[in-house]
Amino acid sequence: MLRSLYRFYLYTVFIAMLLFAVFGIRQLVDILLGQTIFKDPYSTLTVRLNDRPKLRIIG
Repeated sequence: MLRSLYRFYLYTVFIAMLLFAVFGIRQLVDILLGQTIFKDPYSTLTVRLNDRPKLRIIG
């Protein structure tokens, strides 16, 4: 009984430490990528093409 409670405790602590590491690394990567050309992950070519000035044909 005591051994199974100890095993549950170890699994719980391991999962908590794993989640803490994942969120910490994610935040670190977000900070590092925010200082590079990959600032805006949702900026695609079509969005940039829609922002360019329109060509008007006079005639």
